[in-house]
Amino acid sequence: MIAVGLRIRLGIVTGVAIFSCLAGTSAQQTTTVRGEIVDLSCFMTAGGRGPEYERCARLGSQRKGISIGVVTDAGELLLLVNQSADRDPYEAAKQLAGARAEVTGRAVRKGGVSSLIVECAAEQ
Repeated sequence: MIAVGLRIRLGIVTGVAIFSCLAGTSAQQTTTVRGEIVDLSCFMTAGGRGPEYERCARLGSQRKGISIGVVTDAGELLLLVNQSADRDPYEAAKQLAGARAEVTGRAVRKGGVSSLIVECAAEQ
């Protein structure tokens, strides 16, 4: 009788744990977007993008540490965020500022801001 009760409780706990993991991953699904990597300061203040803003994007993101984003082909702006464990993918994205790129990462939306935690970035 005790063994049966224990199995039921373990089954419930296991089910809750699995549900919690699945619920957590739905908010951070891996996705790939294509678009232009932009320096957020240039983009937000002057609408800066395209070849004429490439210098601004590269200088701001690489020398001044200004945040970067990607304007997707659908016209959506996503804030690009580094992974705390591995900065290399984010650093690769910074090197592509002003260029078209394909960026893969975990999509997160918090406080009205859509972002992508960068896992991979490559020039298109």
